[in-house]
Amino acid sequence: MCTHLSGGRLNISIIQETLRKELLNLLQLCEGPKVTIWDEWLAGPVGLVAQYSLLKEHEVADMFPLRPGSLPTIAVKHIIFIARPKKFLMDLISDYIVSLRSKQNTPVEFHLFFVPRRSELCEMHLKDRGVYVNLTIQEFPCDIFPFDSDLMSLELQNDFRENYLEGDPTCLYNAAQALRTIQQLYGIVPHVFGKGPAAKQVWDLLCNLNKEEQGMGPRGATTSCIDQLLLIDRAVDFTSVLTTQLTYEGLIDELYGIKSTTATFPGHKFVSADDANPEVTARERKRVILNSGEELYTELRDCSFTTVGAVLSRKARIIKTQLDERHNNKSVQEIKQFVSRLPQMLANKQSLATHTAIAEYIKEQTTDSFEFHDKIQCEEDFLTCVDNEKVCPFIEDLIAQKAPLTKTFFTYGTIYESKIDEKRKRTGKQWLHPLAVSLSVLSHFYKKLPVKSTTGL
Repeated sequence: MCTHLSGGRLNISIIQETLRKELLNLLQLCEGPKVTIWDEWLAGPVGLVAQYSLLKEHEVADMFPLRPGSLPTIAVKHIIFIARPKKFLMDLISDYIVSLRSKQNTPVEFHLFFVPRRSELCEMHLKDRGVYVNLTIQEFPCDIFPFDSDLMSLELQNDFRENYLEGDPTCLYNAAQALRTIQQLYGIVPHVFGKGPAAKQVWDLLCNLNKEEQGMGPRGATTSCIDQLLLIDRAVDFTSVLTTQLTYEGLIDELYGIKSTTATFPGHKFVSADDANPEVTARERKRVILNSGEELYTELRDCSFTTVGAVLSRKARIIKTQLDERHNNKSVQEIKQFVSRLPQMLANKQSLATHTAIAEYIKEQTTDSFEFHDKIQCEEDFLTCVDNEKVCPFIEDLIAQKAPLTKTFFTYGTIYESKIDEKRKRTGKQWLHPLAVSLSVLSHFYKKLPVKSTTGL
C-alpha cells in the first residue's frame, strides 16, 4: 500500500487495495508461470495499482506492450492480454494469437482481461477474426485509478471526442460506474450538484445503476466519507482548461507532461558533483515521480511559479542549517541523534536538487521566454475582457510563424464569430487542407454546443 494515498481527507488507498485484489484474483485463475501483454495506455495507470514486483510474486514471468510487431518465443503456459475494449486492440490481439500459435511448440492458453468491462462488439470482432475460441475472457473492473491523495482518474482516452463528435456516450456510462464504485467503498454521497447536460446524464445513469443493484447486495455504507459531489460537463467551460497553467505542477504538465504521476526531463541539469558517470547521466532522460509522498513537492505543486524560487531558497537554508549541526554536536547522544536524522536530511537534500533542476528547466521556457510572456498576456487580456482585439493579431503571428495548431486552440475558440471564417482561411492556407478541415470541424462543434446548461441534480 502506498502511504501517500492515505494522507488526504479521503483514504484513496482503499481503492488501490480493492483494485489490486481484483487483479491478483484474476491472475490466480491462471495457475503457473504466465506472461502479460498490456495495452500501452493502461500500463502506467495499472502500474499505480500493482507494480511489476508484485506481479512477479504471482508468477508473472514477463510483460510486453501490446503494439504492432512480433514477440519472441514465450515458454509459458498462460499468455494474458490486458486491454481496453477497442477494435484496433482486438486486431493486435488477433495478430498476436495467430503469430504465437504458429511459433509455439508447447500448448498455450490465451486469456483476455477487458478493462473495465467486456464488449460484445469486440467479442464479435474476435469471432470474425477466428480467434475467439482460443480465448478465455474475463473482466478487470478497474473503473477509476488512484493517482494521489487528492486525485483519482478514469484515464479515458478521447472520451470528449467520442461523446460530442462521434456520438458515443460510453464514457458517460464509465463515469457513472466509477461513481458507483466510489459509493460502494465510501458510502452514498448525500449532496450532489451538477452543471451541464452530460453531468445530468451521468447522474441519471448512476441512479439507474443503483436501482438495478437494489436487492443484489449492499450499496455502500449509510454514512458517507464524502459530503458533496460536484459533476461538471466539460462543454460548459472550455476557456479555463485551455489557458496556460501557471502553478509549478501545472507548468511541468504543460511543458513536459505528467503521465501516471511521472514526468520525464532532459538529464543534463541532474548531473551532480559526485556523479560517477556524468556524461551518461546528462545523455539519459530523467524520470521523476511526482506525488504527495514527497514533502517538498507537496509544498511546491500548487505554488505560482513566481514564488517557487523563494521556497527553494528557504528550503536550501534549512537543510544547510540542519547539516551544519554536526559541527556543534559534542556528546555521544547528540551525535547519535544527528546520525538518526541524517538519512532524512540527505533525502531532503536530494529532493531539493531534483526540484531545483526542474525549476531551472521551467524558467528557461517561461520567465526567460518572450514568446511565453506574449501568450500569457494575450490570455489574460481575453479573460479580463481587456482589448480583446489583440487576440486576432496574436493568432496571425502564430500562423505566420507556422506554430503548431494546438497553440492556437485557445485563441481560435475565443475570437469573434464574424472573424472565424477569415482566420480559418488564413490558417487553412498555412497548414494545408487536412488541418483546415480540422478547424472547420472545430468551428462547427462550437456552434453545436448547448447555449443553456443544466444546473442542479
